Amino acid sequence: MILQLISLVNFKNHELLKVNFSKNINCFLGNNGVGKTNLLDAIYYLSFCKSYFNSTENHNIHYGSNYFMIKGDYVNQQKVHNQVDCSVTEGRKQFKFNGKKYSKLSHHIGKIPLVIITPFDANIILGGSEERRRFFDKLLSQLDNNYLLNLISYNRILR
Repeated sequence: MILQLISLVNFKNHELLKVNFSKNINCFLGNNGVGKTNLLDAIYYLSFCKSYFNSTENHNIHYGSNYFMIKGDYVNQQKVHNQVDCSVTEGRKQFKFNGKKYSKLSHHIGKIPLVIITPFDANIILGGSEERRRFFDKLLSQLDNNYLLNLISYNRILR
């Protein structure tokens, strides 16, 4: 899937942002604090139903607002267009794929495959096996829904 357009409303420091992407390479340039990383986090959010950086949903809402929305328009290899909509309002998260709501967010994982590597991920190489397992669990969960469901059950049992 290739992201063609993303729209943000009240996501982090973006009150309103719409970005059309090139078919080729896209670069984000700007001063510190203008929202480049927040844009990348919004793209991550559309794939994983959560922020890469913030585990608390309220930290993703623009200051002074009580909700955020992210919309992504994608096209697959067969040139079929797909749309992902997500919103968080009053602590309630909602995801839609082509207008249809999910009964469980885990059903969305893998529909929009994504790999993100940041400077925070240096421990994948330098750290212990736990960081590597977490990285590969995310990767494999996108490729195999049964793997994801088994991983969720396994972590629930451990807790």
